[in-house]
Parts: sequence; structure tokens; C-alpha cells
Amino acid sequence: MNVLRVNLLDKSERRHQGPVSRRFAFVCAMVTPVLLIAVIAATKMVQLGISKHDLETKRADWERLQPSLVEFDEKAKELDESRQLLELFEAWEKSRLPMEDLLEEIRDIVPERVELKQLSLGVTLDRTMRFGFRKPEEMALKSRLQIGGLIREERDKASECMTGFLEDLQSNTVLGDSFSSKKINQIGPLVIRAGTDGSAASEFKIQGEAK
Repeated sequence: MNVLRVNLLDKSERRHQGPVSRRFAFVCAMVTPVLLIAVIAATKMVQLGISKHDLETKRADWERLQPSLVEFDEKAKELDESRQLLELFEAWEKSRLPMEDLLEEIRDIVPERVELKQLSLGVTLDRTMRFGFRKPEEMALKSRLQIGGLIREERDKASECMTGFLEDLQSNTVLGDSFSSKKINQIGPLVIRAGTDGSAASEFKIQGEAK
């Protein structure tokens, strides 16, 4: 048997028959965004607090480490300067000439008719060194050989003697280890001079540069 049901309530008095009332749905729709915003704001506040704490911790660490870092930089600078000085000394040691050996070789090479007036083995320092250190090979001392004197021979024989003297200097193995054979040369022509005893003499100058 079919039962006929009649709702005699006015529409305004009727309740929504769904599981959630319209009023509850409306309240949720209004409150949910507010809660969501509040949760996001609270999360951001927590993150900001954590970031601020981390920043303060790192700042404290920096203030604690800063003196040590300054001291480390100073020590590193001193170490670098010491290293540069060591490289400089090593470059000078490598460029140092065996003075005694060179003088003995030159003494043995000098012809009998040659009278030495000047014999020097010197070193010079590049002026640009005062502007700072460079590569070790660029900081080596520059060595120079200078020989001067008289050849007690007539002009023609003096020229032959000078030529032979130069060839002996240029071909000498000990001198060749320190000086370039191409850089041991006569400076200027022979100058005729009268010896103290009235004999003929020719003045000469020779210069050599290190390799």
C-alpha cells in the first residue's frame, strides 16, 4: 500500500535535508580562508623566528672567529713574503758566479804580452726589483765581466794578439758555463799608447755578460 506524505511546513520553516546544512557550509566557506591565512601567517612567523635565530648565531660565530681570521690573513701574508724572499735568495744562489774558478781561468788565458789593468766580475740588480717580486728567473742577478789592459806589441801584432785572446775567452768551457760566448766582445778599437819605457802598446777593453 502506498503512503502519501504531505509536508505542511512553510518553506521558511523547512530544514535542509542534506548531510551538511547550508548555514554550516556558509560558515565554513567564510572561516576556512581566515584559518588558512592564520596558519600561513603563523608558519611564516615561525620561519622568520628561526631565520632570525640562525642569523644571530652566525653573527655571534663571525664575531668570535673574526680576530682569528684577521690573524690568519696576517700570518698568510708573512708566509707569502717569506716564500718570495726564499725564491729570491734561491735565484741569487743560482746566478752566483764561481769567482775563484773564473779568475784562475782568465789568468791562464792571458797572453804573455798582455798587461792587465782592470779585471772585474760584478753583479747588478734589476732596478724594477724595488717595485716588487717577480718570477725567480726574472730576479736573478746580472753578472758582468770587464777586462782592460795593454798589449805590448806593434799595432798589427797587437790586433792578432787581441783576436787570439778573445777566441780563447769565448771558447773556454769554464767561462762558457757562466757567460755567453756571443757576449764576450771587445769594446771599441785598440787605442795606441806609449809604454812607460817608450815601447809601443795598445789599450783594449773586453766586456762579457752572463747568460
